Amino acid sequence: MRLWPLAAHWPNRDASVCDIETINDARWQLADAEARFRSLLDTQSDLIARRSADGRLAFVNRAYCSAFGVSAAEISGTRFQPKTLAIEHQRSESSQNGCVLELVETQQGARWIAWDDQRFIDANGDVAFQRIGRDVTDDRRIACELRQARDQAEAANRAKSRFLAAMSHEIRTPMTGILGMTGLLRATPTTLDQQTYLRAVDESARALLQLVDEILDFSKIEAGKLELACREFSLPECVGKAVALLAPRADAKGVAVSWSIDPGVPEIVVGDEARVRQILLNLLSNSVKFTDVGRITVSIAPDGRAGEPWRVAIEIRDTGIGLYPDVIDNLFNDFEQGETLHQRHQGGTGLGLAISKRLARAMGGDISAVGEPGEGATFTAVLRLPPATSQRPAAGNGVGPVIRSAEGSAQRQSHAGIRKLRILIAEDNEINALLACRIIETMGATVTLVGTGRAAVTEIAKSIGSRGPYFDLILMDMFMPMMNGIEATAGILALFAEHRDLGIPVAPIIALTANAYSEDRQRCLDAGMSDYLAKPFDAAQLTAVVVKWVTPTAAQPVFRTWAAS
Repeated sequence: MRLWPLAAHWPNRDASVCDIETINDARWQLADAEARFRSLLDTQSDLIARRSADGRLAFVNRAYCSAFGVSAAEISGTRFQPKTLAIEHQRSESSQNGCVLELVETQQGARWIAWDDQRFIDANGDVAFQRIGRDVTDDRRIACELRQARDQAEAANRAKSRFLAAMSHEIRTPMTGILGMTGLLRATPTTLDQQTYLRAVDESARALLQLVDEILDFSKIEAGKLELACREFSLPECVGKAVALLAPRADAKGVAVSWSIDPGVPEIVVGDEARVRQILLNLLSNSVKFTDVGRITVSIAPDGRAGEPWRVAIEIRDTGIGLYPDVIDNLFNDFEQGETLHQRHQGGTGLGLAISKRLARAMGGDISAVGEPGEGATFTAVLRLPPATSQRPAAGNGVGPVIRSAEGSAQRQSHAGIRKLRILIAEDNEINALLACRIIETMGATVTLVGTGRAAVTEIAKSIGSRGPYFDLILMDMFMPMMNGIEATAGILALFAEHRDLGIPVAPIIALTANAYSEDRQRCLDAGMSDYLAKPFDAAQLTAVVVKWVTPTAAQPVFRTWAAS
């Protein structure tokens, strides 16, 4: 038999040996890398465990062993699991499988561990699983404490808001009697001294009312509950009304007040008219307070800054005591006043300017001030007020109070209908009820007074059942025993709806309430009431709202309200 060399039977022997050596080198390098990786995992503070597909432990690091009081040799190859007391599941951005929170027994007691589970292929090409855990017990405790602190702070804010709202209501209710009765008394024959005393009572009461309003506004802004309306209104008319309110006070000091508006400012703008007027009144009141001689001018013009459309600059310039540089820096801080302690001669909370600045910022603008001691001061409020789609010709200027002769004539004409009207007043406060009755009776109308909401519903039911005489207007207090104003309104509107086939005209319902927030007004309107009058009110305000709703077309919105419901 012929023997062939080995090389003849294995022609690629050298190449195969080379391949085997390469594979062995690769395996050695992989094993070395695995050892290095395991060594690296061993130094980690996180708890790391690797398991085969059947759940047996292939590797645990030192932190894992230390946490559960075991050794790697002891649990290797087993299906060891720490004792679990509770489980929570959370989403995780770092893992597709999410994060599992487990409360487990450890050497340090029960601890919350956040586990991140991962699937991978090991060095042998087999499927394996790795679990990495991090102790989050302290993090959870801190987060829980933060949540509790937040909840307590929110609860405290809610309690503060409720307290301030309650205090506002309780203060406004007797203030209605003070201001209203003072007004009625001033209309009676009195001596000059008595008129002086009554005027002092009136001014003091109004100062207290302003203080309450400022504290409520500040509290609302602090709580982040400020909501701005977005409605069309006449900017010149808004400015004119603000000037008209403050001009008599300035005139009493011999200070002239004038205002003007640039033709480039749209007359009809979109925004919160009440808050714009509040800013104007605060700034004007500040100027009147610190100006004893000279004049106060109000100028409205486009802001003019590039890239800042729809901004209006309202500038109020006075010839008062001026401003010191150190005062300007703190002028708009909470509870600050524009005068040093040794110069102080005016009262107030120091909240008016701070509130105005926050309101201006909420409207996309700001307020600034400049001035020199003894040279007067200039306050500029920049507000974002987009123009409305419909415009009237630009309006102009004025000096002192606005004269509304046409409106006064219309009111005088309406008083002669009023004398034939029957008005139902639902008010449980004796003084406020007496005030409202006297004002209405002075106008010549017939008044029926009840002290509860249930009695108001009963009176309406009686008038409907007997086919008249019907009430032409209802003045409804919001807080009364047995049935409040909202509930009484619902009952009254239900009666009108039930008997709509009789064609009985629906009496407008006017809310009388000491809750002065805008949401309180909206709550009344949503309940089906026709209008809202905040306490304290005076004779002129109550007369105006009565005149407004006794015209023949005034009841139409009320018909739509209950018919739609």
